[in-house]
Amino acid sequence: MKFLGNVLAVIVGLFVFSIVAMLIFFGIIGLVASSSEKEVTLEKNSILHLDLNGRTLVERTSEEDLVFGSFLDPFGGENTAGLVNLKKAIGEAKTNENVKGIYLNAGLIGAGQAGLLELREALIDFKTSGKFIVAYDEAYSEGGYFLASVADEIYLNPLGGIDFNGFSSEGIFLKGFFEKVGIKPEVFRVGEFKSAVEPFILDKMSPENRLQTQYFLDDINNHALELIAKSGGIAQDSLVRINQQMLVRKPKDAVTYKLATALKYEDEVHSILKEKLGLKEDDQISTINATDLGGMAKSKNITSSNRIAVILAEGEIVDGNADGAISSEKFAKENNIEIVDTSYFFYQSRWDEFIKIRDSKKIKLDNDSSSGMLDPFNSSIDKYGTVGCVVMDRYGNLAAGTSTGGIVNKDYNRIGDSPIIGAGTYANNKTCAISCTGHGEMFIRSVAAYDVSCLMEYKGLSLQAAMEVVVHEKLMALNGEGGMIGVDAKGNTAMVFNSAGMYRAFKNSKGESATAIYK
Repeated sequence: MKFLGNVLAVIVGLFVFSIVAMLIFFGIIGLVASSSEKEVTLEKNSILHLDLNGRTLVERTSEEDLVFGSFLDPFGGENTAGLVNLKKAIGEAKTNENVKGIYLNAGLIGAGQAGLLELREALIDFKTSGKFIVAYDEAYSEGGYFLASVADEIYLNPLGGIDFNGFSSEGIFLKGFFEKVGIKPEVFRVGEFKSAVEPFILDKMSPENRLQTQYFLDDINNHALELIAKSGGIAQDSLVRINQQMLVRKPKDAVTYKLATALKYEDEVHSILKEKLGLKEDDQISTINATDLGGMAKSKNITSSNRIAVILAEGEIVDGNADGAISSEKFAKENNIEIVDTSYFFYQSRWDEFIKIRDSKKIKLDNDSSSGMLDPFNSSIDKYGTVGCVVMDRYGNLAAGTSTGGIVNKDYNRIGDSPIIGAGTYANNKTCAISCTGHGEMFIRSVAAYDVSCLMEYKGLSLQAAMEVVVHEKLMALNGEGGMIGVDAKGNTAMVFNSAGMYRAFKNSKGESATAIYK
């Protein structure tokens, strides 16, 4: 009986404890909810505190992401910070007279370079108000320091450090694992630089993948160093030397090489902030977080009668009517979009052309010497091919667009130059807008459209001269056939090709126009 009594007592105790725990939990939830709904007040002489350490920067999160983080997530979700929310708060801080500056803790923020750059630009814009930004951390990652470098003063803990050695990339290779479990990947790829499938077929990076990875990492790093040099007033060549030789190895090195203002503990930085605010040492610093300050900016949002519909979809995009994915037929039915038979996309003339060349192991442009496309007076021949356009508007903005069906007898899964920015299409307000047509592989290898811009920007060539070099020298050296059209920042146009012909035309604001096919 005593045993049964003890068991019963334990059961009753657990039951009571569960009820009490649930009451406490829901009480906390209610407290959090009520506190989130209360009106936020901003005291005079306040600081916006951006504590982003340990957070992952994403585009958008809940409005409370910088107050509670993942506290309310019973599964321990990742701490995130929404870029949209942060920019809203920084914008409000710029114009709000009660906010005197920003205190930034972001040394260990998790973010991609694009997100960091956008957040950094928001902080630079904030500085145009004349208000200060002070950064402090015990440790700075490459990305964290890139963001903090915009601050007027950067403080580092005397026992901390700065990772300032360049960017790196790591990959997982599964070849050994597949061999052990008996999996044989079936891979089809064309080209040595098609590295997306390498994790399935190799146990280390190929030389080609290592080369291209090194190139884009160097480009990202050089761009970051350029911006850091501009913000910190440090010569870029000095930063490159510090970066490449890994000269920042101890905390004091950061001060020696002017990456940090001084070595300070956090309480010392707080004293500096009090001094900036005109406070006494015993006074408390009034701070506000991004969520609360961003919420105050809501009432100032300008609305418009125009509306944009956004359709959110998540999952794999596939053909047909598959469940659990973004399938074409299912999407069309749900949105009352007409479904046409696949025969709608069949052209007999294009099929006949493909049959003729299919077994020749050759490819063919639609504008080569053997194509009837070159006969504009033959009405029996369909007019198909690349459609490209380059324009400059009244404000001097340049734009380029390219659409193409590709070359005849192209390899399966082949992607041409048209959708690759810099290869078949490129626009830069400082130089030119370019649209290309021809053997896409050669335009990709030579980065043809971007190369025209580079020749203009760095070598001082005219649009016509730059296009002549790319089309008649660089492309032809690769046996590349085709051409391009372009307009420069002054409104000058050029149309250059090395093929038998290229349908082309131009018109400007002066009423001048021209059309041509042959040379």
